[in-house]
This record gives sequence, C-alpha cells and structure tokens, in this order.
Amino acid sequence: MRKVLLYLYPVKEYSDVIYKATNYADFGLQNPFEILNECIQKRYRKKGFEIIFVIYPDKEVYGVDVKTGDTVIYTDVTFTKAIGYDIEGHKKEVTDIKYPSEEDIFNKVGKVDKIVIGGYHHSDCVRRVAEYFNKRGINTLVDLDLTDLFFNRYYEADFDIENYDLKIQKDNLIATFEILFGEDYKTKFNEIYGSPIFQFNDEVIEEKIKKVK
Repeated sequence: MRKVLLYLYPVKEYSDVIYKATNYADFGLQNPFEILNECIQKRYRKKGFEIIFVIYPDKEVYGVDVKTGDTVIYTDVTFTKAIGYDIEGHKKEVTDIKYPSEEDIFNKVGKVDKIVIGGYHHSDCVRRVAEYFNKRGINTLVDLDLTDLFFNRYYEADFDIENYDLKIQKDNLIATFEILFGEDYKTKFNEIYGSPIFQFNDEVIEEKIKKVK
C-alpha cells in the first residue's frame, strides 16, 4: 500500500506572510518551522508515508526539511504566474492568475492508495489539489494542522505533534465559526468544510482517526 504526504508550495513568500506577521519569539514561542518539521517526521515519515514536496520551478523549497528518500516535484507554472500580484505589487485580475495543473501533479505523484495533503493554502490550492485526487478515487485527507492553519495551532495545548486529531480540529473550527457567524455557523462551516477531503463526517470520524494514527 503506497501512502503519500503531499506538501504544496513551501516557498518563502507564502510563509513570510504568516510567520512575519507575528514575532513569535516575543511571546516565548518556539520557531514554528521546527515544530512543522517534527510533525512531518512523526506523523508521516515514521509511519511509512512517502513525503513529496511540490514547488514552483522558479523557487526553492523553504521552511521544510527535504530528507533522503523524499521527493520534490515541480509545477507546470511558475510562481510569477501563480501569485496574485504582478511584479509591481498590483493585484491581478482573477483571470490572470495561473493555477498549477492538478492533473499534472496527480500524474507526477503516480499511483497511490492513500494521500494526505498539506501546505499553502488550505482554502485554495490545497483544496483544489485534494478535490482532484478525491475525484480520481484516491483516499484523500487534508491535514489542516499542516496547512497555513498550522501557524495558529502549533502552540495550542491540544496540538498533537504525532497525530492529526480530526475531532479536535473540527471542534476548534466550529467554535470559531460560532463566534464569527452566530446561528448561521453550521451552514457556513458545511460550505467550507463539508467536502469529503476534510473527513469531518461524524458517522465515520472515529474510524478515520484510527486510520490516520
């Protein structure tokens, strides 16, 4: 059985937007990238997952450790074409943003039985790629702890470096949605996280947790 952790687009520009927004050292917090790499190691490498990083051909891998046995694959579009701003810093029209081909990534990953996807950004690129794998019949899970949401989670008391706990993640998100959307929180939550790629279905969640661990 081939299992893969697919980590999307670890480039300095994406991580800097989040990482530099807060000076974590001022709060006595550990460098988040140290925890991120420990998570990848303990949740996936040690549990028999292949690690595949996806990067733009005009960028270098940043923030994650590429170890012996890992694979780096390249997208069919450059970062310059994929980013939402032009070289002068002006916001692009949606039609001018070129997303990497999900089919191209799928083909480069090759035959896989189970895939877990993380990286940047959970509501956009990660979701697009995960939905594609899911539609192709692959057992697909987005590990939200290892997406851009990681930077808001890794210092929490209930963050488990070794395991992705679906129930805790779901409960935390619902609590946030209740604050943001009030009585309409269930509708809003399902609009964003109702997809099977997040595996938040209450009827199967306990079994899914067992399979992730």
